[in-house]
Amino acid sequence: PTSQIALKWNSKYKTLFSASVNQEILCWDVKKRLLRGTLRGHNDMIVDLCEINELNLIVSASLDDTINLYSIENLKLWGTLIGHKKGVRRLAFGHDLLFSCGYEFVVKGWSIDVDETGDKSASGELCLELNAHEVMLLDIKIVPVSGIERVISADISGRFILWDVGANAKFSGHGNVLQEFTAGYGFTSS
Repeated sequence: PTSQIALKWNSKYKTLFSASVNQEILCWDVKKRLLRGTLRGHNDMIVDLCEINELNLIVSASLDDTINLYSIENLKLWGTLIGHKKGVRRLAFGHDLLFSCGYEFVVKGWSIDVDETGDKSASGELCLELNAHEVMLLDIKIVPVSGIERVISADISGRFILWDVGANAKFSGHGNVLQEFTAGYGFTSS
């Protein structure tokens, strides 16, 4: 009944997830063209979805400053990540971390854990922060190079930063800037 903002397809369960302005995620059985379920847990608009196949989770980012972790199998809320001070805008999973960014000037890296015993749940520990932007972030993406742990972030000024998020960054809790550029102005290395 409301505008859908983000989509994510899960091929294992053949389910399309759509996030909406009314704080819900609709779970669609595309083959049957029926609603499989509705996920709830946010107090504001959901603006992004991310899938963590290895853990069988669908993850949502909301303007309510939180990130929710839902089981794809049973369509239940398994946990909430709290640590952002402003709305969360984008999510990306790679290099064994969930990355989140938004209306703050920092990218956060979360280690996600799933407890499949007893009451099934998922939790996350903030283990990495990427601090170099000076304005609101637009997006974070995984750089898909085998054996090299890199992400790239972009902010509203057109500034892009390539980060090393490998073992040293995870140990120190801070990513290292490898390169940055501003749209239309060229590259600089750090």
